[in-house]
Amino acid sequence: MQASLKRSVFVAAVIALWLAAMGWLLFTEAFPGTFGARPAGYDALFADGLLVMDEWMRILFKGEPIGFTHTGIEADDTGGVTEYGIQNQTTLFLNIMGRVQRVRVRSRARLDALYELQDFFFAMAADAYALSVRGKRTGAGRYAVTVRSGGYEERTEIDLPEDAVLYSPLTDLALRGLNPGQRLRLRTFNPVTLTVEPLTVEARRRETIELDGKPVETTVLAADYQGMEVLSWLDAEGRLVRQTTPLGWTLEACDADEALAIRRAPRAGADMLRALAVPVIGTLEAPRERTRLRLRLRGGVPETAVLGGPRQQVAARTAGTVTLDLQRESAPAGATVRGQAPAALAPYLESTAYVQADAPEIRARAAAITAGETNAWPAALAIHDWVYRNVRKEPTVSVPSALEVLDVMEGDCNEHTYLFTALARAAGLPAKIMVGLVYNEGAFYYHAWPAVHAGRWVEMDPTLGQPLVDATHLRLFEGELAQQMQLVAVMGRLSIEILETP
Repeated sequence: MQASLKRSVFVAAVIALWLAAMGWLLFTEAFPGTFGARPAGYDALFADGLLVMDEWMRILFKGEPIGFTHTGIEADDTGGVTEYGIQNQTTLFLNIMGRVQRVRVRSRARLDALYELQDFFFAMAADAYALSVRGKRTGAGRYAVTVRSGGYEERTEIDLPEDAVLYSPLTDLALRGLNPGQRLRLRTFNPVTLTVEPLTVEARRRETIELDGKPVETTVLAADYQGMEVLSWLDAEGRLVRQTTPLGWTLEACDADEALAIRRAPRAGADMLRALAVPVIGTLEAPRERTRLRLRLRGGVPETAVLGGPRQQVAARTAGTVTLDLQRESAPAGATVRGQAPAALAPYLESTAYVQADAPEIRARAAAITAGETNAWPAALAIHDWVYRNVRKEPTVSVPSALEVLDVMEGDCNEHTYLFTALARAAGLPAKIMVGLVYNEGAFYYHAWPAVHAGRWVEMDPTLGQPLVDATHLRLFEGELAQQMQLVAVMGRLSIEILETP
């Protein structure tokens, strides 16, 4: 049992989310427009004329090559009307607990002759899971969007500010005048979460670095994305030659042959999960049996973190630390009729692009699992047990989709959690997603688990097979992909000290 848990549980869902963000925002350090103000989107990006570009970078993790990225801009005069295409393809080979997974992230944007965004495309594929997002302009700042996952399509419309940059390649056009001390802000669209997010870049200093054995004069830029600082080194022509993140990624400029050599002979590289684990001072015996726990978090927990609650309480907080008291979840008392949740909980019954609670397949499965059960808590237990028994425990890099999990029936904590949440909502049980950390073998690993409302909120873990979560489940955020992306603000920075283990 323990070996199975080790393989299946602690696959950080944020790996997939970060890959999606990296594939989309890889070059967003290059911001167009007037320094110190928001740029005017693509119009400012190409104000000095379009640059046709073709750039390759290798991606290193802990010094070992694990993938490459290729970005291109081209003009198309077919039909007598000029259009511009911006494309990126990123390929990575990730070692997840000894299993090497090939991940491809592709993005594309098309602009008209006035540099206005006309349509965009994003896709991410790894093993059995695949996601694509397509958007098409229907009016000023208005786009029809189709999210496809697991054969299921979710259609919606979004408003995208005209000054939001969907994909902003690093070019000398965008950074020509940026000097140390200058800062630029913009809004950028994330196609996975379908949200517009702020992004800030600042020129820090001039620095000479060595690249391929030769000294290169560079300007160092610091970009703040979701609270995570990404550093980039640009040469005198404004070309990106190096980039680093707190997650251990390093990107370096290379030629096509060097990049493609990684694809021809991929290496396993360092284990991604162990590198992302949160270091701990102290140890815990029998963590799955833990009923109470006091922890001290260091490294800058964001104000947006959801730390307080009945099971998890803030004991103390200073500028640099948070002390938390955690306890095992308890079973709800009394009976609550399934399908009669208070009106205030209606959002937790809704179907979303990735929690497809209204899909016929989800509804049919939920009905079969909970057949004849009118009490909310026994119905939740039935769904928990079914997901735990039937979804194979495999390390997975994906953007989770409940309907796709129901088809593939394998995955890690995020796949289990999204499927449980969709099934619970389809069964008339309000449910939500928790993201944070759980302890295993000397460290805390990023993890996801659901909570269901059965008279009150009850946290469950269908990945670990815990109808009531143990005290090592440390919640940081609640919600789907947009909220999970906030984890990047603590990754690579957080540490935990075990204070009390009654």
